[in-house]
Amino acid sequence: MQVTVEDIGFRDKLNQLAARGLEAGRVLRVEGRRVLQEVMRHTYPESRQQGENKVRGDLAKVFLPVGPESVTMGRRSQKKSAADYVPLWTVKTGKLYATAHANFKPDASESEMSAIHKSKRNSRGSVRNFAPKLAAATPKRTMVNRIVVRRTTFNRYQRAVLTHVGKLRAGWAKGLQACGVTPPNWILRNATPDAGYVIDKLGKGDAPSLTVANTSAGAASMLHGFLTRALNARRMAIGENLKRMLKHGPGASGDYGYAKE
Repeated sequence: MQVTVEDIGFRDKLNQLAARGLEAGRVLRVEGRRVLQEVMRHTYPESRQQGENKVRGDLAKVFLPVGPESVTMGRRSQKKSAADYVPLWTVKTGKLYATAHANFKPDASESEMSAIHKSKRNSRGSVRNFAPKLAAATPKRTMVNRIVVRRTTFNRYQRAVLTHVGKLRAGWAKGLQACGVTPPNWILRNATPDAGYVIDKLGKGDAPSLTVANTSAGAASMLHGFLTRALNARRMAIGENLKRMLKHGPGASGDYGYAKE
């Protein structure tokens, strides 16, 4: 899905800047950078740590990783008992922690875990709210309302998912680079061809242009509003700049604040 935002008012203000004798490509590069930085500011996550914490929290809503002792206990009980639950472990008080047969998946592969995880996510990529992790079934038995998986496999899957943190922001990376900004490595690592692209014609001819596309999954529905607001904000800011230009001239630098980079 592709969404195009065309702001005639923003383009008009750029043309007015160019009419002041400024190099059009230079103005577009500076203003393009400012627009993208504003959009990036609203694109989740704000930091790598915030994104990784969100991933860990979402996975905890879906899975419960357990060690080999719980796997062995569960398998043994499945063979010997006709109970409608699978025992996982007991504590010193004698209380038993168990899960439903359908939730006991110690042999789930990373690809199977990915399918389960995906089925629990909403259109924005977050895991929907679920029942509490633990629920008392009887005074002596507590049920675990999560998919029980082997800890070693879960850890591998979680590490793989964590590498995707920053992918939505990575859709703007090539555009920022074209405007002279280098995003941090945790964003650049996801700047793959499927995340976004840029058509840079800033230095070509009398009609320079810059096309930036964020094609990351979910970008169209999540970022259209941010981009529109960012363009509006820059349009108003340029309007104020034009007023200052008329009043104070090009300034000591002679470039109205649009210095060469």
